[in-house]
Amino acid sequence: MISSSQCDLNQYSQAIDISLNSLDQSSSVCQRFQGVNTINYSDDQNEIVSTQSIRIPFNRVEFIQQPIQPKKIMSAQIKKISNSYQFYIFDFLLMEATKNGLLNQKYIIQSESKALVGKIKIFENGKLYVFQDGGMSPKKCTNQQFYRKYMGSICKKNELKCHIPKINQQNNQIYTYSPVYFKKNKEIIQQNNQFFEFYNIFKFQKQNLWSIFYKKELTSDQFLIKIQKTDETSFEVLYTTPLNHLQAFQICVAIIQIIS
Repeated sequence: MISSSQCDLNQYSQAIDISLNSLDQSSSVCQRFQGVNTINYSDDQNEIVSTQSIRIPFNRVEFIQQPIQPKKIMSAQIKKISNSYQFYIFDFLLMEATKNGLLNQKYIIQSESKALVGKIKIFENGKLYVFQDGGMSPKKCTNQQFYRKYMGSICKKNELKCHIPKINQQNNQIYTYSPVYFKKNKEIIQQNNQFFEFYNIFKFQKQNLWSIFYKKELTSDQFLIKIQKTDETSFEVLYTTPLNHLQAFQICVAIIQIIS
């Protein structure tokens, strides 16, 4: 779907597939991904975050929007239930996205306590998915501190592309807010080119696997997210920095909608 040539397939699969043998073999998610072509990189290996190394704080919203630590990989599961998607970490329900709005053109994302944490807006007949956090519309709020943030988007043109805000490496915070409505991919590029980087989405046909990686730097440590369909209503996910949990969930929902 993304690349038309077998040559590109081999190049990308060799470039982006990190060795899952170097990760925690006890993780069921790793086992799900074992069928994918992998390369064993002995240097600078990433590790999957385990239940022993992570604590989900009482403030779920803050945790949901916190980028993954460098050199760490998070595992998660997504379950489709009727008109909703549920996002689990270690069997804990972290978020749920429910289709809403006129003509079902957006998803409302809530934490397990029903607090609003984000939205996915759908434009151009399903060709553009725009991600926002749970902040307020500039039309309803004068304090920029409470503006909703633009978390990224996925655009389906001739190929699938994903772009997300660059991260301030000092405090892991998103640089910019989104005081306008993003209705066209061209508008996003022109107005925020200094803030955003582009990513390609690549599909491994036989494994029902979708990978997102840096377009310009096809190296083993530039892996961003992998989504694998395990059955008709379940998906396994691996994701890493600079994504946070909310962005990972938004990207997954958009890709699942596009491929379904």
